[in-house]
Amino acid sequence: MMAGFMDGPGPYQGPTKVLVSTPDSALAWVDRYKALGYEQIKILQLDGYGAGARDRAARARARPARVRAHPVHMTAARAVLEGYDEIQHMNMLFLNFLGDTLETRTPMRFIAVGRYGPDLDLASDSVRAFLQLLKDHKT
Repeated sequence: MMAGFMDGPGPYQGPTKVLVSTPDSALAWVDRYKALGYEQIKILQLDGYGAGARDRAARARARPARVRAHPVHMTAARAVLEGYDEIQHMNMLFLNFLGDTLETRTPMRFIAVGRYGPDLDLASDSVRAFLQLLKDHKT
């Protein structure tokens, strides 16, 4: 399955030539990838991720394509509610419980999990509710 990949430009950008800086440019790349036969879209770490997140997801899914992402400036739960089909990498799921202000484009996305992950009660109501959200949305 081919997956298109896009990121935002900047010091933490991923290894892609598809760098987008506006919701319109992200939507244009969703359309281009779909026209090329890609079945998934991976949105790495766009700045202002929440702005237009629902639009990018809706556009990709209307084609149809699966949307995969690293949540930036939003929790994994919010990304699921915005329409993302997959959350990439287990550390991003753990970060869901640390709020939406952690700078996840830096090594803090790993450091915070190591520092706070052991204290996460996997049997807690918040973890159970999050797992139910993932199940309900087939994430």
